[in-house]
Amino acid sequence: KRLDQHFSLCPPWTAMIPSRVVRAAPRSCCIVGGGIAGVALSRELARHGVGVTLLERTGQLCSGATWHAAGLVTRFAGSPKLKKLHVRSLAMLNEMQDRADIGLHRDQGSIRLIEKGDHDRYLEAQQQVGMAALYDDPRFPTRMISRDEIAEMHPLMCMDNIDCGVHTPWDGDIDPTLLTNAVAKDAKGLGAVMKMNSEVKAVKARPTGGFDVTIAGPEGESVQQFDTVVNAAGLWSRQFSEDIMGLSFADHPCFVIEHQYVVSETLPEIAARQKAGLPRLPVLRDLAGSQYIRQERTGILIGPYEQECKLSPYPKAPPRDFENELFPGDLERLEDNIMHAIELIPGLGEVGFINTTNGPTIWTGDSLARCGRTKIPGYYDFNTLTYGITHGLPLAEYLSHVMVHGEQPQGYDLFNEADPLRYNGWCTPESVEGLVRQTYTHNNQPYFPFENRKGGRAELPRHSLYEAMAQRGAWFGFTNAGVEVPLFFLPSNIPAESINEKKFSHQDWEDIVAAEARAVLSGVGVSQASFSKMRVSGPGAMEHLDKMTTAVLPKKVGATKLTYSLTPSGRIQAEFTICKLAEDDFYLVGGRAYLHHDLELLARNAPATVKVDNLSDDVQIIHVAGPDSKEVVRAIHPDMAEVGFLTMTPIDVEGLGPVKTFRVSFTGCLGYELHVPSAQAAALYERVLEAGADRGIVNFGNYALDSLRVEKGFKLKGDFDYCHYMEAGISPFVSKKKEFIGRDPSYKAERQACFYAIQVEKGWGWSVPSDCPIRREQDDCIVGYTTSGAPGASMPGTTVVANGFVTDSSDIEKLYVTAYGQRWPCTFLSQPPLKAVGRDEAAGLDAAIRACVQDLSGLVQQGGTVASAAKPRSMEAAAS
Repeated sequence: KRLDQHFSLCPPWTAMIPSRVVRAAPRSCCIVGGGIAGVALSRELARHGVGVTLLERTGQLCSGATWHAAGLVTRFAGSPKLKKLHVRSLAMLNEMQDRADIGLHRDQGSIRLIEKGDHDRYLEAQQQVGMAALYDDPRFPTRMISRDEIAEMHPLMCMDNIDCGVHTPWDGDIDPTLLTNAVAKDAKGLGAVMKMNSEVKAVKARPTGGFDVTIAGPEGESVQQFDTVVNAAGLWSRQFSEDIMGLSFADHPCFVIEHQYVVSETLPEIAARQKAGLPRLPVLRDLAGSQYIRQERTGILIGPYEQECKLSPYPKAPPRDFENELFPGDLERLEDNIMHAIELIPGLGEVGFINTTNGPTIWTGDSLARCGRTKIPGYYDFNTLTYGITHGLPLAEYLSHVMVHGEQPQGYDLFNEADPLRYNGWCTPESVEGLVRQTYTHNNQPYFPFENRKGGRAELPRHSLYEAMAQRGAWFGFTNAGVEVPLFFLPSNIPAESINEKKFSHQDWEDIVAAEARAVLSGVGVSQASFSKMRVSGPGAMEHLDKMTTAVLPKKVGATKLTYSLTPSGRIQAEFTICKLAEDDFYLVGGRAYLHHDLELLARNAPATVKVDNLSDDVQIIHVAGPDSKEVVRAIHPDMAEVGFLTMTPIDVEGLGPVKTFRVSFTGCLGYELHVPSAQAAALYERVLEAGADRGIVNFGNYALDSLRVEKGFKLKGDFDYCHYMEAGISPFVSKKKEFIGRDPSYKAERQACFYAIQVEKGWGWSVPSDCPIRREQDDCIVGYTTSGAPGASMPGTTVVANGFVTDSSDIEKLYVTAYGQRWPCTFLSQPPLKAVGRDEAAGLDAAIRACVQDLSGLVQQGGTVASAAKPRSMEAAAS
């Protein structure tokens, strides 16, 4: 009764699911839409032996957004996960080009131009080239090239303002229609059926699984049965989700926008090159002009990302008869971009423009595709491919594997990037429009790792805890979870305008964050923990959770355990802290960014008696941490201080009602999580501040949390990089006795999770991002990489502790890491530098640990290898 009183439950996730019966491997699939996405998926599913029927409403393929695409395909990507996708894309496209002409122009590759004096672009390019070394096809490495090399490859360019460039070889552009028809030919050869002039009128879920699909075709209406349905309707995909599948805008948040490109008249220099049999000019990414520039026959095509994103006249979907159509061109909107292109290629100033293409394209708020499961079992999204020609083939391979095998293929890690469930109820048309406009106009802006863009955030729902923390200087960050959480707290004597987030090093908030972390280590701090909160309950809940998690479930009420959920092949796909509330009643805490992915995972194939509830908006978490945290919570209620390690006790606090009190802390210090209904969160926060006032309690944000967690070896889900559980370093949380999905103790690991201590110069402590290659000194061979890093809160100011993997441990005495063009010595650590405060340790030993870590840091600075003997592996050893 007390637990029910504690939660104001929203409708259960499982109540939204019409059918709980899901086949891992479908026998039949209806794909709606005949663009590159639908056609590519037809081929991949047919390869898996699935009976595919593709339905295209018009009389031919490529009649929506595919046919007018500029067709750029590149190996380059700023994101590591998209980089892997692009490398795979070019491998697939080149294989097709080698056996059938698909119009792939690849001779000279692509060049990203960096202008003189643009130091930020230069640093970003250095990082991108370093990261690319982890994932490039070694035959086609990404590299920095000089202005002389650029001039040789593109002799039409004026080099006056160019400093250097980033070159990706053996990529360029392709004919979208040739490509789509070639893929369709492959698909038909494998047995896929493609029906033109056929439109879906209704989709009805069958009680036993699968769908009845009503199709209007040339011969009238008919009803056909399919195991699965895929929405590959492109420009019409949101309309299909809402009008046919009964979903809401929040389930499919996107807009149709306008994107223009222009084509020039013939340039005599290009005509002469073509006549002489010289290779095509490389594709240029004119970052300063925010546009791409490529050869089009004997002219030049210019495709700007305009500074004003224009929504189409049909933001939801074009009319039904909008077939192979365009919007009116508006050359005046492109004037600034064209002038910059003329500065780069002066010959453009001597000719006119013969064509302006203003075509519809469909964008999400983060410009990434919607590719994967939806909340309706058996119904998949494969749409809003902003970069459809580059992404279409590899994403089809990815999705077909998800549909047939129940998980993404090895080499991909796109659950967060491509998952349609990454969005949820916070997505209003106003907030998504703001995000789409921001993402489009910033397409060619530098990506600063700590930049907090504001698009769409003014429309977010905010709770009282947000306001209470904002009044105390909270500097908020934002993720696709639709939640703003404090990153740090700006002291009242520092003006907000003094914080410049557009930096790669020497962050303006470094000293603020370091002070917050030190205060937690020496006293006590309070913050908000932005985890997801879920409840799995009902007859069979324990059995259901037991088979899908790695650790033995807690047996006592209030007991809490960390555990993981795996794919069928043993790869980590979710992380949960599970607390037992009662028999067959469990409370789960997970990563907020993965909330809806985790809800679908928990509900998938659950017995009809099991209910999965999303409590994330109903409950807030106040996080109190540090050696004095016990006395602070004792002042709120004496019983709070008596809660044991890794246990939870609901405690009635006067004026606030029941507060779930957990003795856990992601800082690795002595700490407590206080889970409270959202309506009482601000009041509890104020009570904590009041209780800790005489102990100098400080507010701390997520940056300080990162600094505290990394030196204890605490990982984020992203640190696992979709690895196998035998590679992840999570053996304490994996039962050796029970059976669970994905169990495979015989797996031969290809890499192993580890830690690195990295010595950087002052000001570069926050400049070791994920996917930085770790190299051996003697031969520059890559032996590992980072997954996250931050200055260790207890370490000297120039020591970064990074989570990561080692891929070759044969000789790792002398290592270095590269990031943003810098080179720093680093030391391999098989275990984290510090042990977290646990069950029996007294908080007073924190000082002894810090002293011990000073000695450890000295060893690291001297270049010693710290593997096992040099590190204290118990609090007793640290104290002595």
